[in-house]
Amino acid sequence: MKKTTPILTVLILTMLTSLTAVAGPGDGHDHSHGHAHDEVTIPATLDDLWAAIQTEQSALVVALEKKDGVGSHTIADKLIAYAGALPGKVEGLDEAKMQRITGQSKNLSKVYDDIHHAAEDAAFEKALKDAAKAGSVLKLLAPQLPLKS
Repeated sequence: MKKTTPILTVLILTMLTSLTAVAGPGDGHDHSHGHAHDEVTIPATLDDLWAAIQTEQSALVVALEKKDGVGSHTIADKLIAYAGALPGKVEGLDEAKMQRITGQSKNLSKVYDDIHHAAEDAAFEKALKDAAKAGSVLKLLAPQLPLKS
């Protein structure tokens, strides 16, 4: 029995290492589907990024209402990247505010990821409900951001 314990331990550790290498960073799955939109350009300033999020959020709702799977999928991908970039554009706030902003950004990324998958599955009613959730998160997030405009 003692000889098999080290072997099992090595086997289990090897399996765990392999699983984490396959899962990769982020939300545990790959969003690059070979589409041209995989590269998202993040606006340079917080104000420009926030404006882009607002514009894309509106466009997302329109695409979902039209049941445009490809369009809503593409927009959701952009919004995932934009939401993830928000905390990096914020400067000069205390730690508690930064934690709230980071948490809300993660919540936003998660909702946009749900929309991304719903669009792939043509589950437009679910995606529209999730888009409304994203709108609510944006309303909570806006007053916390040090926007100039």
